[in-house]
Amino acid sequence: MLVATFLVAALVGSGHFLGAQGQACKLTLQTDLDSTKEPLVLAVKTTQIRGRQKVEQLEIARPEVEKREGVITIDETQSLIVACPGPRNNNRGSGEQSAYVKCKGGKLTVGNRPATKETLSCTNSVAYSSVMVTDDTCGSGDDTGVIVQLGYQLDDKSWFPLIDVCHNIERSVTLYAAHYLYGQSLKGAVKSNDRRKFSRGPKVLFPNVSPDSVYTRKGQEKAFDRILGDDGHKLYINNTSFLARGHLAPDADFIYNSGQLLTYYYVNVAGQWQNFNAGNWLIIENAVRDLAVKVDETLRVFTGTYGILKLTNSNGDQRMIYLEPTKKLIAVPEVYWKLVQHPVTKSCTVVVGSNNVFLTQPPTPICSTATPEGWPTLTNLAKGYVYYCDYDSFKKTVPYVPDVDCKDLFEFPEKNK
Repeated sequence: MLVATFLVAALVGSGHFLGAQGQACKLTLQTDLDSTKEPLVLAVKTTQIRGRQKVEQLEIARPEVEKREGVITIDETQSLIVACPGPRNNNRGSGEQSAYVKCKGGKLTVGNRPATKETLSCTNSVAYSSVMVTDDTCGSGDDTGVIVQLGYQLDDKSWFPLIDVCHNIERSVTLYAAHYLYGQSLKGAVKSNDRRKFSRGPKVLFPNVSPDSVYTRKGQEKAFDRILGDDGHKLYINNTSFLARGHLAPDADFIYNSGQLLTYYYVNVAGQWQNFNAGNWLIIENAVRDLAVKVDETLRVFTGTYGILKLTNSNGDQRMIYLEPTKKLIAVPEVYWKLVQHPVTKSCTVVVGSNNVFLTQPPTPICSTATPEGWPTLTNLAKGYVYYCDYDSFKKTVPYVPDVDCKDLFEFPEKNK
């Protein structure tokens, strides 16, 4: 579990909460938080002593689900912290970047003020996310990268990661993204139409290419013409057929609006045909969330890319597709894959989806296929052919997939053998 450590000296305020039940207090995500100015809501898990300095370990508060709403309940012995990462972004109730929320007598407060939608909100915008390029390496052989974390910088000392991305900076390609999926809370997730423009992140990322430019319709047509010959784009690109910015870690996997918006970085996407993006891959993303809810536990999810898509030009010759073909940057993947692990049972299923929606027959599998019970059968070629594999077989082909303890296939519970 990703956990951040915060120094109490960096946090401010004390207080109580909103609606009450007995002496407990409840915060409902959908009614008590302003999604456009939503804070990061953190649960205070443990208190330790380091020398003379008090240290608290925090993690994103995971709500329970009540009537399809996310509800966080605390009593008088517990507390939350609301934080507003980002420049010139403070909690309205305290005037500081972060504040304690506590429960007394069935009432919640922020700082010295009653907790309301306004006093819980941030002054500037929804919790602002950041990108940290670490020194940690990932992958293997020719497919290596560095871990890039998407998360929140709460103060000078406190970094709170939400997604780990394995990214090859030289080739401007992401190998995989990793996150946790909280099945206990998903049905209570915030439903927001708020979307954010995709961000490049720090300048060290995509140093020799502008992802903003190459993902545009004009940029794609230019790349296809260079690769496939004059007007080569007309063979594949039109108003309904184009390369979408395909999420690796999907926005809908996250409980809060802030977490959903954090997914909009270019290191968390790859070129994905829209018919696949909105077709079979969307069905897989929904199935994974449904499975997390059914087991009612936390899953580990790794979503990645493999290979380079090859398309045929007007002469019948196959060519590798890059969004920046001159420098061979931002390769369009041949397949998307998703490794879903249930840590409690140490069971896993690997999902592989073809990113070639122009196939006329099923693709040759890159691993030994499996038939985990309950998973959808998705064989429509025009929407991205999908099949399943066991972890060991898949890792022989894709050695940069993370090392995960997998003893059995992860199947839907009502159909387990």
